[in-house]
Amino acid sequence: MNKSNRNISMVIKTVLTLIVSYALITPITAAYTTNVNLGDAKSFAILGGSAVTSTGTTVLAGTGGNNAGVYPGTSLTETPLISMEGGTKYLASEVQVSNAQIALTAAYLDAAGRTPTTTIPTELGGTTIISGVYGSTAGTFSITSTLVLDAENDPTAVFIFQMASTLTTASNSKIELINGADACNIYWQVGSSATLGTNSHLEGHVLALTSITATTGATINGSLLAREGAVTLDTNTITNNLCNEAPVDTTTPSPLPNTASPFEFIILMGAALVIAGVGGLLLKKKDE
Repeated sequence: MNKSNRNISMVIKTVLTLIVSYALITPITAAYTTNVNLGDAKSFAILGGSAVTSTGTTVLAGTGGNNAGVYPGTSLTETPLISMEGGTKYLASEVQVSNAQIALTAAYLDAAGRTPTTTIPTELGGTTIISGVYGSTAGTFSITSTLVLDAENDPTAVFIFQMASTLTTASNSKIELINGADACNIYWQVGSSATLGTNSHLEGHVLALTSITATTGATINGSLLAREGAVTLDTNTITNNLCNEAPVDTTTPSPLPNTASPFEFIILMGAALVIAGVGGLLLKKKDE
């Protein structure tokens, strides 16, 4: 091999070494959504800002906390009495409910500020969604049939739905959880008010700026938490369970000690093969 060919060969080897080294050492950043910390609001199945009103037989159940409270308002009206499995009713004069409202405000602002947000259609019924942070162009969400939330076998997968204005669920609509999805890790951040349709079923925590209305027979696996307005109930069952929550972490994720993504690796190896092939042809022509 003459000096010219040796130089070409050296250049090719150097380029290939750089490409392979990049593929092996380039880190990827973890793509995940951490949980929203409900803090002192976690033990409340229902929390109103101005009032809580219940008609019909409403039941608060579950292992995560069955408290009911209102702050800064003072009106908690129930006809008949709300059935509570071990919970307590708190009014504005009690520190537990004022602390819960402070925690709710922090959780609401956290959920509202999460990025990056994936924009999806306003209508969620008839779709299957994996974990992430979601918003719509209209700033509203509705569920008119069945929404499926898929945790992809990660029991700590977090779902955050951001709304500038309303959440509306139709009568008999429902949410189904599959592959480990957990109501503890689902958050509905509502910029104004939420209305849950007759005999509908919702999974997750509703964090509303204004009011929440659960119409006749609606069931909720989670909690109904309103910052400023009223929570209005009518023969509902709200189950607020302790469960496998995702970690709460506000730090910036560091790069994973990993290689480039499989797609990047394929592209880089393809480029290496092309360069090797071209180099081989150049060497062959030089020899000829």
